[in-house]
Amino acid sequence: MTGTETAVQPQQSLAKVPGKAWGLLILALFATVAVPLNMFKCPGLAPQLMEFFGMDPSTFGWTMSIYTIMGIILAFPAAGIMRKIGAKMCITLSLAFTILGTLVGVIATDLGVFLFGRFLEGVGMGLVAVATPATLSKWFPRHKRGLALGIWAPWVPIGNIIMLNAANPLADAFGGWQAAWWFGLIYALVFLVLWVIFYKEPDQPILDPGELEDEERAAKKAEAKGGSVKPILTLSMWLIAVGFLIFNVCQQGSLNTFYPTYLGEVHGFNPAEGAFVTSVITMLCIPGAILGGWVSDTLKTRKWVIVVGYVAFAISAIFLFTWTETWQLYIAVGVCGLFGPFATTNVFASSLDIMGPKNNGMGMAIIAFMQNIGSFIGGIALGYMQVAMGWGTASYMLFFPLIIIAILCTIFAKRLR
Repeated sequence: MTGTETAVQPQQSLAKVPGKAWGLLILALFATVAVPLNMFKCPGLAPQLMEFFGMDPSTFGWTMSIYTIMGIILAFPAAGIMRKIGAKMCITLSLAFTILGTLVGVIATDLGVFLFGRFLEGVGMGLVAVATPATLSKWFPRHKRGLALGIWAPWVPIGNIIMLNAANPLADAFGGWQAAWWFGLIYALVFLVLWVIFYKEPDQPILDPGELEDEERAAKKAEAKGGSVKPILTLSMWLIAVGFLIFNVCQQGSLNTFYPTYLGEVHGFNPAEGAFVTSVITMLCIPGAILGGWVSDTLKTRKWVIVVGYVAFAISAIFLFTWTETWQLYIAVGVCGLFGPFATTNVFASSLDIMGPKNNGMGMAIIAFMQNIGSFIGGIALGYMQVAMGWGTASYMLFFPLIIIAILCTIFAKRLR
């Protein structure tokens, strides 16, 4: 055998991705977008909602945080539910609850009823965040998994972009904030039907040669060091998830909830302008998430690409809530949007690397549990802190200590390469 033959053999032995897997990935992406699209109905319409329901900014934060409560409650049960009814049915239920909660919200005239509708919508987030990465991981072997999950990873940013830019025009065109709720309901209903009809799961997970063997070796190594550890107690998975909790406190929670309000109060942006600037961050997340998956596959490291994402957010946070010149806004928006999602893509991809195929559902549950806690905290923390400290000081006090902890947690996750 020649040196050339030796070099190409490992590449030839990699598992082949079926052509239909890519089409199903796109269907999963746009079906799951229905959940965050409805989640982010509130930020762009904050002035209308606060006036209609008599809220101040700190109370308004609950319209986002309450959405995440069911995500926290369902994270671990979702893994068990998924094993019993399948990932496809989990996602079907998530879309159904999104529709139900949106319907309750659109007819609400009382704040309590409105928040109950948001609570029901949150059931969708609790199920979909666990089920979708798990089912997509079955279609894509390790050497393509980072790219595939990188393509799916912008599901939250895409929903954010659509609704932040559609909410105000819809409200203006149809005479009230309720129009955005009807739009979200119709979108979810259409993709619920398409999902039920067209999505299929593979008969067996598609894995590269050696993936199962790697899992077995890791288990034997753990046993040699003092006994096997229950999957739920896997330290590296929890460290990665704690880091992601922090990222969601900062970006998904605080930034996406309060940035339109900050831009309006401090810089005089009207609601549509503030929503658009915020959506630019999420627009950049789409190529950023895909790029992050490609980089991790190419460099064969997820850990350090996650760290790059956290460092990028720290750089952007210097100016996010303190900018005085337009160039500072450009840096904050550009760096945060393009490089921050390096973390998101690779956190989701890390579960299978750390936990192995057998326990991937548990890994996804740990990630979803911590992700939703982060979004819950972020949805209210900055709102209360800025009342006492102002936007700039509050953002510094909240973001920077937390990001340092997130970076350290990721570095010390020994089972992630």
